[in-house]
Amino acid sequence: MDYDSFHPYLIAKMIGYEFKDYPYNELAKVYFDTDNPTPSQYKESKILTFKQIYGGVHKKYLHHPFFKGIQNYTDEQWDVFQKEGFVINSGGRKIKKENHKEMTKAKLFNYLIQAKETSENMHTLGVIHESLKGKKTKVVLYNYDAFVFDFCDAEYDSLFGILKFVVMGDYP
Repeated sequence: MDYDSFHPYLIAKMIGYEFKDYPYNELAKVYFDTDNPTPSQYKESKILTFKQIYGGVHKKYLHHPFFKGIQNYTDEQWDVFQKEGFVINSGGRKIKKENHKEMTKAKLFNYLIQAKETSENMHTLGVIHESLKGKKTKVVLYNYDAFVFDFCDAEYDSLFGILKFVVMGDYP
């Protein structure tokens, strides 16, 4: 089971934004100034979105609330980091200035995204493990946006819906 557009949805949750359309389709409309993005524009939208997320938001996209929210959140976290010497990530741990001498705004935002991803997925893994107690079905691999299961054939019908609900609770 893998998430669809995990990082855009995760970031939207962090900044309090709700997509009105599928993220890459909504953002393709912004990038290419169209109401009906082509398949190639949709594909390019994924690349452009990751550039905005991980390289810093380009000023020409700040009119869109998703990117404005990213920029505001990044600026706020950076200000706290500069003033206090640390920020606290979603897992409750400090990211300390003294341990990151070459920190940038974009890198700090990336650290915060990764921490959010990890804390949410560790919670999900905990619920998965509880759901699988006493079962032959096991989770065998976790990747940042996917969970791989080794299903016992006899348990598949009874467990698939439960695991789908657990994994896909907050994200498609």
